Amino acid sequence: MSGYHIYLSFNNQEKVIELPVNPSQLEISEAGNLQSFDIVGIGEVVSIHTPKLADIQFSSLFPLHYGPYVHIPPEKLLPPSDYIIQLREWMETKRPIRFVLTTPTFHMNLAMAIDKFTWREVAGSVGDLEYDISLKLYKFYAAKKVKLDGKLTSATNVPKTSQPRPDERRGTSEYMTQPGDKLSLLAQKFFNDTRKAIDIQRLNGISADEALHELEPNRILRLPRKQ
Repeated sequence: MSGYHIYLSFNNQEKVIELPVNPSQLEISEAGNLQSFDIVGIGEVVSIHTPKLADIQFSSLFPLHYGPYVHIPPEKLLPPSDYIIQLREWMETKRPIRFVLTTPTFHMNLAMAIDKFTWREVAGSVGDLEYDISLKLYKFYAAKKVKLDGKLTSATNVPKTSQPRPDERRGTSEYMTQPGDKLSLLAQKFFNDTRKAIDIQRLNGISADEALHELEPNRILRLPRKQ
């Protein structure tokens, strides 16, 4: 999977993990939601309901040492246990994460829930930890007031189909750059103030020449805290 990059992030990229070793394959499962009935005089009929949530499953490893199969820079490689601890902490928050896949031909960015995560140390692997992970597509929902018999009440689990996607963050501190990003555009986006571009530049040690051009995609930038 050369040219592929897979990121798992939490809290609007407050914390980001780039998988050091790409899985040999990604299994994406999308299923319909059909229910069949037998009707006298007609026979079997099928009722089509809203499709079930998609699943993404893959297996890979967190290596102890740098090797030719590791595609991230050596300084970004974490100890295998750090990846395990981070994923377990995200699961315990009971909040969704972001699954981001970039390839030479397309980009995927999905809110997902960690459905299952298993890991193991295999004999002869010299400290490498192998893992399997299963993610399920997450749909944002919230309580919505509805009127019944002239009275207002609250209905839960109503998908917010016509509302903006809820903010996943507790306080943005990091951001992964996208194609076309510039410091001035990020300052306007996050602070509604282009003058904040100089603060982002200083915080990340960006040169004056680099600040005038588009930023390299998939770069993690630290953002100043909002006042």
